Amino acid sequence: MRKIGIIATLGPSSSQKRKILELSRAGMDIARINFSHGTNREHLKTIRKIFELNKTHEKKIRIMVDLKGNRIRIGNLKKSVKIKRGEIVFLHRKPFRAWRAKAVPFDYRGKINQIKKGHFIYIDDGNICLQVKSAGEDFVKTKVVTGNSIKSNKGVNIPQADLDFPPLAPEDIEDIKFLSAFVAGAPSYIAHSFPRSAGEVEKMRRILNANGFSNAKLVAKIEAIQGVKNIDEIIKAADMIMVARGDMGISFPVWEAVSYTHLTLPTN
Repeated sequence: MRKIGIIATLGPSSSQKRKILELSRAGMDIARINFSHGTNREHLKTIRKIFELNKTHEKKIRIMVDLKGNRIRIGNLKKSVKIKRGEIVFLHRKPFRAWRAKAVPFDYRGKINQIKKGHFIYIDDGNICLQVKSAGEDFVKTKVVTGNSIKSNKGVNIPQADLDFPPLAPEDIEDIKFLSAFVAGAPSYIAHSFPRSAGEVEKMRRILNANGFSNAKLVAKIEAIQGVKNIDEIIKAADMIMVARGDMGISFPVWEAVSYTHLTLPTN
């Protein structure tokens, strides 16, 4: 009997019924739906397709809903912004005009003063690196260390900063309520992105229970420095752990990210 489950992430090119069925026949046990991309209506259509396949083809495909979590992203750009090493770039969250510099919107809602001079800011999974020169009330002035093209909706990581996030992302709560209205109890697993403490995991569980998802397994995704520091208490609070080495590889050197995987393994 196979004891290892295979999780496959469904996206635009793999969310058609035919593709989902092919993935299932190839060995997929769990279909992961990433709420960081796409719309709730699109996700609902995918979930319903899996329901239909399970019924008509007597499949047992389980569903994992992967919530966004507290995350910073680049805002909407009319076109990509090309930046080069040594240039000055402003990240801003209100209308902003930079004199002889480039300005890019981002959606961080917390206190900007948590982002300090000297901190590094990584965009698009580390493909772009900026170093903070100074910060105002609604902007951060940076100097480009590693240049590339900044595109809309790309992820922003500031691992050295103690960022001012709420315990649960408001968007996650909205997504849970949306799912509850249409497919309550359907997902077998719900993944909580970027939890920093057991308290945050426990709050997520209360939200799930209140919205008809008490039977879903709560998966804590270890992605941030605080999550690693509090790994023991998070393991106790969650049903399962997922180590997101991609995001961890930005917060830590790659060799450390790999080693932290072993912190989640049983010792007996």
